[in-house]
Amino acid sequence: MHHIHGTYNFPLVILSVFISIFASYASLNIIDRVVLKQGRSRFLWILFGSCVEGLGIWSMHFVGMLAFHLTFEVTYDPWLLVLSMILPVCAAFIAMQFVSRENVTHFQTVLGGLFMGIIPGCSQ
Repeated sequence: MHHIHGTYNFPLVILSVFISIFASYASLNIIDRVVLKQGRSRFLWILFGSCVEGLGIWSMHFVGMLAFHLTFEVTYDPWLLVLSMILPVCAAFIAMQFVSRENVTHFQTVLGGLFMGIIPGCSQ
C-alpha cells in the first residue's frame, strides 16, 4: 500500500476559512433582504445570494485544495472545474428557496441544509 505525503500552506488554509466566513455572512445578509422582497426582485436577490454563497463554498474548497502541496504535479480539468462551480450555486439556490420563506418549518430548514451539505460535497 502506497502513501501520498503532502504539506499544507497554513496561510492559505486560514484564507480559506476567512472566505467561508465572509461568504456565509454575506449570504445571510442577503437572505434578510429576500424575505422583504416579492416577485422578480425576490428572485434576483435569491439568485445573487446563491451566487455569493455557492461561489464562496467553491472558493473555500478550491483555496483549501491549493493549500495542500503534493510531491507531484496536480492538474485540473477545466470542464470539471466549471461544473464544480455551478453545483454549489445551484444547491445554494435551492436551499435559499426553502429558507427564505416567511414561515419556515423545521423540515424546510433541514431540507435546505441537506442541499447545502450534499450537493457541494459531491462536486469536490
